[in-house]
Amino acid sequence: MCTPNDEDEPTSVEEALSSSARNEWMAAMKDELSSMEKNQVCELIDLPPGRKTIGNKWVLKVKRKADGSIDKYKARLVAKGYTQLRGVDYEDTFSPVVRFASIRLILAIVAQQDLELFHMDVKTAFLNGKLDEEIYMAQPEGFEVKGHERKVCHLKRSIYSLKQSSRQWYFRFHHAITSIETYIKKIIERFRMHNSKLIDTPMDKACTLTTDHCPKNDEEKNRMSKVPYAAAVGSLMYAMLCTRPDICYAVGLVSRYQSNPGPAHWNAVKRILRYLRGTTDLVLCYHGGDLRLRAYSDADWGADRDEHRSTSGGAISWYSKKKSCIALSTMESEYVACSATVQEAVWLRSFIQALGVTAHIDEAIAVHCENTAALDFVKDPKYHGKAKHIGLRYHFIRALVAQGEVSMKHIPTGRMVADHLTKPIARDVFLSHIRSMGLRRHYESDWAEKLSMYPWIMDDAVSRGMSRKAVGSNWNDMRALGRKFNITPCCARESSAAELEYMPIVSEKPTSELVKITEEMKSFKA
Repeated sequence: MCTPNDEDEPTSVEEALSSSARNEWMAAMKDELSSMEKNQVCELIDLPPGRKTIGNKWVLKVKRKADGSIDKYKARLVAKGYTQLRGVDYEDTFSPVVRFASIRLILAIVAQQDLELFHMDVKTAFLNGKLDEEIYMAQPEGFEVKGHERKVCHLKRSIYSLKQSSRQWYFRFHHAITSIETYIKKIIERFRMHNSKLIDTPMDKACTLTTDHCPKNDEEKNRMSKVPYAAAVGSLMYAMLCTRPDICYAVGLVSRYQSNPGPAHWNAVKRILRYLRGTTDLVLCYHGGDLRLRAYSDADWGADRDEHRSTSGGAISWYSKKKSCIALSTMESEYVACSATVQEAVWLRSFIQALGVTAHIDEAIAVHCENTAALDFVKDPKYHGKAKHIGLRYHFIRALVAQGEVSMKHIPTGRMVADHLTKPIARDVFLSHIRSMGLRRHYESDWAEKLSMYPWIMDDAVSRGMSRKAVGSNWNDMRALGRKFNITPCCARESSAAELEYMPIVSEKPTSELVKITEEMKSFKA
């Protein structure tokens, strides 16, 4: 049984002040109150007749560095927003948030244009938002003002966990992602999977989760209620949204059963954690070159065993979700998926056009699809008898193709990089597809950066790295060549599965000697 483990972080003021770090916690709480005083968050007054106060509590967290050592002790005073009354303590709560696709797009542009990227953090951000409503809050636990214990805090600015806090922060300021390795390690520890056996893929190819795997009686439900299923899925969801498209389908599938998960569903979640444990150093890499939009759309017709709805995936801003409609054919499923992919691609192009960073973005968006019937249907409704029921909302793609805004391209199934977003696939194909999406090991991105420092370009098969299969019988000769010139050859490290990791050749040899190495290496190209 796996349960969360946050034993380093106290859950109350009393627990914090009785711990060995009581001085640090006291200093952290005083720092929070000092920030509130500096921002003039509240004032002490008598509670007006007929009004009620909302509660508050201290949230105490240990902030850690990338190596796991303690960075600082953080205390935050949060309101018990669930006690607020709509129409009295708050009205509107919506606030826009940045999309991860926007952040990743900015990072790609930075890499393509070789720009410098800066980011900033606003300390106690929500304390800057001004409130429109009259809100009264009890004094913070353990810090009641002597002689004024019966007074309450009249909030003039928002604090964390108020219903309207994020909205007020947005109006106060109208208007990256690299690796989340530390976060992944933390959730692996949290759900006690740090000693689990490693696995190569996040989901078994033969996996077919359905509602048949849900608990059938009270005893099974009671046993599963003690499993932190929803917490684990939520943690995985954040990792997937940031930089891990490789777990997109698996996380989407297990998230469908959060209301009533069974042992099989929990085993699937643990498999994802096992996979992440072996791939914590996978990162999204962006590089220079032309910035052109290419979209890949795929669908798995009727793959949902419960409702027989299709799952579609797009590889620009990745997603994997069950469609709301039931497709009657493979063509319809792929056509609907293409429509959704084009919507995302058009938005991305509008974003890039607004930034004005590249001329190529005005070209037609290339949308790749493996289903020839769907491609034909985009250009000509020749299957009218079998497709007349398809909703009008999906047909806007035809207008974009006719206007030259979108160009539909056929791609073989083996090269469809969105394939793993719709279903579990074989290990080798899975690894190939996630690499095509830009996922690399940390050391690979480091080697690539070093490689760019040298004034020479090696043969494609060498500079990109070659698998042992590609090198074939010349593998031993290639290793000998590496020793001869004192360089690190491609595929220098073998994994337990006898497949070879990718590593470009990097050396500090003089350029003339490297040219000689390059010429010799060309003879080993498969």
